[in-house]
Amino acid sequence: LQSNGSVAFRALFFAIPAAVVAVLLLVLDDIYPDLRVESGMDDVRESQTWTVVTVVVIAMLSFRIRQAWARFWEATGLLHMMRGEWYDSASCLITFSRAALKAKPAEVAEFRHTLIRCMSLCHGCALQEIKESNVHAFDTIDAMGLDEATLRWLKDCQTKHHFNRVEILVHMTQVLVTKAHDDGILKIPPPILSRVYQTLSRGFVNLLNAKKISDTRFPFPFAQLIAGFLLFHVIITPVMITTLVSSKAFAALLSFVMLFGMAALNLVASELENPFGADQNDLPLAHFQNEMNDSLMMLLHPNTDHVPSTSRRCITSFDMLMDGRASRTTIERSKRSIAAESWIVAMESDGSMGRPIMQDFSCLSACSVGVATSQPSQTREQTPPSGIAVPPTPVAPLPPEAQELELKARLLATGSSPAKVLAKDEPAPDPHALVASMDRLNSTMQLWVQRLEQQVADMDYQRVVQQQLRSSLPTSVDPVRNGNAPSGVAASPSVVEKKALEPVPSMGYGRAGEGSISSASEAFQDAMTQDAIAQRAPSVRADGKGPPRAARSTPP
Repeated sequence: LQSNGSVAFRALFFAIPAAVVAVLLLVLDDIYPDLRVESGMDDVRESQTWTVVTVVVIAMLSFRIRQAWARFWEATGLLHMMRGEWYDSASCLITFSRAALKAKPAEVAEFRHTLIRCMSLCHGCALQEIKESNVHAFDTIDAMGLDEATLRWLKDCQTKHHFNRVEILVHMTQVLVTKAHDDGILKIPPPILSRVYQTLSRGFVNLLNAKKISDTRFPFPFAQLIAGFLLFHVIITPVMITTLVSSKAFAALLSFVMLFGMAALNLVASELENPFGADQNDLPLAHFQNEMNDSLMMLLHPNTDHVPSTSRRCITSFDMLMDGRASRTTIERSKRSIAAESWIVAMESDGSMGRPIMQDFSCLSACSVGVATSQPSQTREQTPPSGIAVPPTPVAPLPPEAQELELKARLLATGSSPAKVLAKDEPAPDPHALVASMDRLNSTMQLWVQRLEQQVADMDYQRVVQQQLRSSLPTSVDPVRNGNAPSGVAASPSVVEKKALEPVPSMGYGRAGEGSISSASEAFQDAMTQDAIAQRAPSVRADGKGPPRAARSTPP
C-alpha cells in the first residue's frame, strides 16, 4: 500500500473518534441503562434528523468531487495543448528555415539556437507562473546561452517593472521571427508564416485558462460547511448506530466505515481542486518541462532536416497493397499462418522457394484448360510401382510476372539482396512475411486462371464459327456425303473437318490474345481456303458424274 499521497491517514481523524464514541455509548448503556431514555437519544432512531443530515452531506460531497475532477481534467488538457501549440510553432519555424540553410548556414544556426532557448525558457516560466509555490525552478535549455542584453531585460522585467515574463518571452519570439523573415532566413510566404503567430497566441491563451484554475479556488464557505457537517456526523452517527446495534465491536466498525468514507471523499476533492501544487496527487509539472525540452532538443539534431523517401523494396502496386491489407485483417489469418509454417519447413528441407504452390497451380491450370489437352493430368500423390523409375512431374515455366512477384516476395521475407535470393543462400525467411507474399502470389495466380478460362471460351466460340461456316459452304456432289454412296464405302472427311478434329496445342501460360488462339484462327483460315479450292477443281470422275473423291480427300 502506498502511503505517499494517500488521504487515509487524514481521514482517520474523523473515523477513529466516531468509533470511540460508539463504544463509549454502549459502555454507558451497561452502566446506566436509563441514560439513553432520559437523555432522549432514543428519539434519534424515530426522527429523520440523521437521514436529513446524511443526505445533505452526500449531496455536497458529490458536487465538490465533480467540480474538483472537472478542474483537474481541464488543467491537464490545457497544459498539453499549450505545449503542443508552442512546439508546433518551433517545429514550423525550424522547417521554414531549411530553404536558407545552404545560402546562410551561420544565420540559420543562430536563429535556430536562439528560438529553441526562448521557447524552453517561455514554457518553464509559464509552469512557474501557475505553480502553487515558487520554490522549485524548472530546467531549461541553456538559458544562459542567450546574449547579455536579453538576460538583463528579462531580469529587469521581473524585478523593476514587474512585467509578466511569459508575455515578454512570447513577444520576444515574435520579434525574432519577424526579423528572420526580413533577413531572408524564413523563405516562406507571409500567409503561411502567420500560422506561427496564431499557434504562439493560442498557446498563451491556454496558459491564461490554466492560470484561471490556479487563481480561482473552491469557495471557502462551501468547504467550511462540509467540514462542519462531518464533525456533526462524528457525534450523531455513533448515536444512531448504537440505537440499532448492541455489539460494541460491530457498532464501532459501522461508525468507523461511514465517517472514514465521507471524510476521505472530502479530502480527495480538496486534493484535486488545485492540480498545480507540489503534492503527489498534483500534475507533474517538472515532467512536462522535461518533455518539452526533449522535443525542442530533437529539433536541434543534425538529422532534423532529413527528407524521407522510399527504398527499392517499396511496393508501389495498389492491388498488392490492398491484398496485403486484406490478408492482415481476415479471420483466416491464424489458419494461413499455421499452414505457412508447415510449408516453410517443407520448403527449407528441399531448398526450393515456392515450388509446391507452383506445382499445385500447374495442376489447376491443366484442369481449367482440360478441353485443350489430349490426356488427363497426373497428380503428384500417385505412387509409382516398385523398381520403376518415374520421371519427375514437369512444372510449367512461370511467366515473367510470376517470376518477378516470387522474387519480390522472397526479398520482402528475407531482406536480402537479389543476388543472394537468386543464389538461394539467403537467411531463413520470416513466416508472417511469407504468408503475405503467398496471398499476393495466389491473387495473381487467380488472375492468370481467369485469363486462361477466357482463352478457352474464345476457342469454343471459334469452333462454333467453324461449324456455321462449314454448313454455309456449297454442298459437294460426293455421293457418299449426299447419301448415294455404295454400301461399305466410308465417307472421307473434308479439309475443314480434319482441321476441326485435330487437337489444339496447349496454351501454357500465354497472355490473352497470344499463342493458341491466333494459331488456331490461322489454321482455320488455311483449311477453309484449301477446301474451297478442292471443291472448284475441274477434274472428272471415271463414271463422268462429278469430281473424283480423291480431289476432296487430299489433306492440306
